[in-house]
Amino acid sequence: SEYLLILGNDVELPENIGILERILKERPEIGGIAPALYENGRCRMVGANFLQFGDTLMQHGANYETEYVDGHFIVYADKVSVTSLYRMDVFDDYSWSPDQHVNEHLDFFLGQKRNSDWKWASTPNVVINHLIGRDQEYREKHREDSSEYKDRALSKHGFSRSIGLRYHIFDTKEHSVVNQLGRVVQNKLGIFDEVK
Repeated sequence: SEYLLILGNDVELPENIGILERILKERPEIGGIAPALYENGRCRMVGANFLQFGDTLMQHGANYETEYVDGHFIVYADKVSVTSLYRMDVFDDYSWSPDQHVNEHLDFFLGQKRNSDWKWASTPNVVINHLIGRDQEYREKHREDSSEYKDRALSKHGFSRSIGLRYHIFDTKEHSVVNQLGRVVQNKLGIFDEVK
């Protein structure tokens, strides 16, 4: 197969899920496209861009590139939701580590940023219902404390710490002040560089 749809076992697919494939067919440079997520009355679209200052990684929600593709709005980011439709070819450049059980998406998207030319995008035109809490037993058993895994992912890519400003392209429950802070840190202070 040319594509792989990665989902959790706690989602409901909408009828228009095929939009994701149509966008990838129109834009061969996009490695994966994420939908928006509806979670208990909240709708959000995940997206972060990576900046670095020395060995500090900053994930922030600012300065997104946007485009209108095949009648659908898309937003590019260095890291999008792991719930996405991926081209199988992206895994030849960088894939998930079998020992990275938590923060695996951070490792994957940093690895892609450093080892490939793929672009990543999200669209609000497809919304997946994420039924948070439906499988609490799985979360408790397999999603243990993330600090060790986060440190491992950061170290693997040359970082000792991370600043994680909230990074949503949009979030119906989030105030925009945090995203504005990300813009100030990047644009006004100019102390962070793009991750390469």
